[in-house]
Amino acid sequence: MLPNRYTQITSSIKAGGFGVTTPVKDNYLDRVVIYKIAKNSDDNDQLLNEIRLLSKARSRHIVEIYDVITNSNNEVEGLIIEYLTGKSYESFHDARFFNLDEYKKILYQLSFALSDLHHLNIVHRDLKLENIKQSSTGVVKLFDFGLSVDDADYCTSENRATLLYAAPEFFLKGVRITPALDIYALGICAWALALPYKDLPKVLFEKPPQKTDKVPSISTVLAELDPLLVNIIDSCLEIDPTHRPTSNSLKKTFYDHIIKNKHVGTIVQNASHSYFISASKPQVTIKISHLGTLVVLYDGLVFKIIGKTGDVYINNSPAQVGELLHDACVLTFGLPKYTWQRVFFTFYCSRPEVIL
Repeated sequence: MLPNRYTQITSSIKAGGFGVTTPVKDNYLDRVVIYKIAKNSDDNDQLLNEIRLLSKARSRHIVEIYDVITNSNNEVEGLIIEYLTGKSYESFHDARFFNLDEYKKILYQLSFALSDLHHLNIVHRDLKLENIKQSSTGVVKLFDFGLSVDDADYCTSENRATLLYAAPEFFLKGVRITPALDIYALGICAWALALPYKDLPKVLFEKPPQKTDKVPSISTVLAELDPLLVNIIDSCLEIDPTHRPTSNSLKKTFYDHIIKNKHVGTIVQNASHSYFISASKPQVTIKISHLGTLVVLYDGLVFKIIGKTGDVYINNSPAQVGELLHDACVLTFGLPKYTWQRVFFTFYCSRPEVIL
């Protein structure tokens, strides 16, 4: 029974795999929240598991837990979680809603959530479009932790999962639950955001998936996607889990491509000479007559040395063609023996923010 702090505001409920949710009013804080209970007492262990892991998993991209409801015997009956009032993503593939920039931001936020979870050794185990939703401020959040585990040696005996999102190894008996399962599910999310359920590759519905053939590249449906993003999304669905990327590498790759072409590099000499490198002017050549030349190119993601003559150093190490410039470093022209005749520049790069 709900404490007096909460008031039920509707008779409608939403049933999931093991839980039932309904919005209620928090009278103390004057806000609507979600009250979640188990469908039956047999599933109470999953409810307790969700409470424990939500309490452990603190992340901007994971639904917040606010309260735990107990009965007169101090037994857990339910939990109070954040009410996500933003949009869901089951129909994102519709041409009326699909936006490539938003597509990348959704996947970035999902990889961010997984990165935070995997850092704590938590495997969500049921990542799918139905378990993500926007908050009122537009932030994508992951919820439903009933099947999640945080034991690196945990092996499942029941293989409970959503068919489409279950990785090939999940169909093995007694499979160990690893972060690679979440990575595979994120790859499926990438496809499900781009295509309706009925149009997804048939090999994804096999048991195990991709039994007769490998899934085609995501570029077959999103030809405009950057090749680096295509490669990392495709690698999420590798049959061998050891060949899938980590959540950290996914987060970094999506982040880099969201801010692609938005950096500005500045090279300054004693505030008297300045060079600016950006998408509108991606290449600069610095030539110090008797000491050397340095050519720097911005490719939208990084600042790279593509040409050098003479003696040029980056933070006191000889500059190399192909080398990347750090976000902040010193460029020196001339051998150390030239002392005061050497010419020094500072390079720094703006770090654009991802606006969600």
